[in-house]
Amino acid sequence: MRRAIAIAISLLSLSAVAQVADPMRPADMPIADGSSSSLSADNSSGLQAIIVRPDKKRSTALIAGQTVRLGSKVGEKRVVKIIENEVTLQGDDGPEVLRLTPSIQKTPVAKKPRAATHHVKQLPTGISKK
Repeated sequence: MRRAIAIAISLLSLSAVAQVADPMRPADMPIADGSSSSLSADNSSGLQAIIVRPDKKRSTALIAGQTVRLGSKVGEKRVVKIIENEVTLQGDDGPEVLRLTPSIQKTPVAKKPRAATHHVKQLPTGISKK
């Protein structure tokens, strides 16, 4: 009897653990409910990773568990651009941009002009310039 109770408690605890949210899930990404997700403008699109290589044609992305390159198809859409934080898909209804972090917009930092520094060689004291 005790063994049956122990097994029942173990099974209940395992089902409770299975319902815990993924700790690696981004905060703004909705929790998956097991249904298939369609492509949309937010990160529920399935864009999981981007690898940008020096040769831009060899860059890859992971979308909904599928590794894609430029020219690959994701559903009915074709991958037309891969950059460091987004992938652009082209379909019949126009382009669609998938971002790794949709709530973050990166803007380049404006560089401050460096002050010109002139190094003037000073003569030691007591020596005159001829």
